[in-house]
Amino acid sequence: MIKNLKMVKSLFIVGSLLLSIFIVISPVISAKSDFELLNKETNNGGTGGLLSFPAYIYITTDESALKKPLIIDQSVTVPINITYKHGVPKQLYNLIPGQLIKNQFFFGSAMAPQIQITLSVVEKPDWANIYFTQPSVLMDMPMPEEKSTISTELVISPYREAPARPYTITILASSNAAGKVQSFTLSKSITFTPSYIPMINVEVEKPMREVSPKETVNFIVKVTNNANKNTIVKFSYNAPKEWAPIINPREIELPPLGIGEATFSVQAPYGIGWHDKTTSMEIICQPYPSPISGEDLSKYEIAAQTADIRVTNYGFSIAGIEPFLVLLVIIVIALAIVWSYQKKEKK
Repeated sequence: MIKNLKMVKSLFIVGSLLLSIFIVISPVISAKSDFELLNKETNNGGTGGLLSFPAYIYITTDESALKKPLIIDQSVTVPINITYKHGVPKQLYNLIPGQLIKNQFFFGSAMAPQIQITLSVVEKPDWANIYFTQPSVLMDMPMPEEKSTISTELVISPYREAPARPYTITILASSNAAGKVQSFTLSKSITFTPSYIPMINVEVEKPMREVSPKETVNFIVKVTNNANKNTIVKFSYNAPKEWAPIINPREIELPPLGIGEATFSVQAPYGIGWHDKTTSMEIICQPYPSPISGEDLSKYEIAAQTADIRVTNYGFSIAGIEPFLVLLVIIVIALAIVWSYQKKEKK
């Protein structure tokens, strides 16, 4: 009889212990923690269970340095905080006696358990150097209902070939499995824009010409857009008014590596007399980034590219005495007629 009572008592104790464990673990199975609910970019978290528990990671970034375009060939750092937490219930953790036994059972290491956080960048472009100052770090395993946080930096340095448009990268933070705690991976998107490089190349076909007075000559101006964005090129010139300068069109828009043309026309002065004078002129090409509708282009302080041309006005001109020549021809013809008539009269 006494033996049966002892057996019933043992079964009651074991049953009570199992019931306590189930009651403790049930909230982990049925509900997400507040920490996970805050972590809206979770993509690979565990759901908990009788023999394993979920882990959670939260990433906070200071992206204030990315609010303006990044200067080419200069590094910008983005401070990042990584916070880690696991779902081991505190009540269950406290049921097991001895710190070393707890650590070994839940975290797989009796002495000073740690968790490794690995950081990486996906969709990394080849026109920028992007890396973490600490791509892999160890942190102490937090106690139940507590958190551990580490700080690192993401470094971004765009190269000269970087396009001047917004680009989004994805950073990953992953934790390894430890004992009964599952592994976990979290992703976060970061967007930045490389700065605009106003690089254009300007060439003029046959920039040195010789013309006769009153002759019109056309110079073909070729512009290549070596910038990292669509570029608007506005044309102007420095030329004497007496050469009647005209350029057409006044502006063009070019894609990266695109080539466009404009025609610069002048007409040589034709005052009376001999001409032998060389005149220097300048064609000015002002690049701007292709604007969003309504954007004020005047805010950009970008150096213009220039092309020099030289035109020699060479030859004799009778411009301005044409009426006198016509009158002289009329007089000569009249005299010839009179002379011819008088000659007939004498006969």
